[in-house]
Amino acid sequence: MDLREVKSFVAEVQILGRLRHRNVVQVLGSGSAPPCYSFVVMELMHGGDLNVLLYGGGGNSSARSLPLSRALIVAKNVASGLVSVKATRTFRSATARSLHPRLSPNS
Repeated sequence: MDLREVKSFVAEVQILGRLRHRNVVQVLGSGSAPPCYSFVVMELMHGGDLNVLLYGGGGNSSARSLPLSRALIVAKNVASGLVSVKATRTFRSATARSLHPRLSPNS
């Protein structure tokens, strides 16, 4: 990582660390290890991540599907978390906008 990438990474982690919502995983910190590894420390999600809930952990959408009623609840909760993140003033900065494209069930 070059210095610009490191600064961007640190800024993103700081922004995420300030977010508080019951449907958004808490970012606890970050670090780096030579030569070029960076990592984010997040709270433990008891019961697994969204990928496990949706696909049983295999990442294969045909492996298993949630009942529609449960899928709608999950979708509502994800949307609630995203609205909260988008409403956060610091999230609207140019640096933080790059976080949204990385949204996925296992992140």
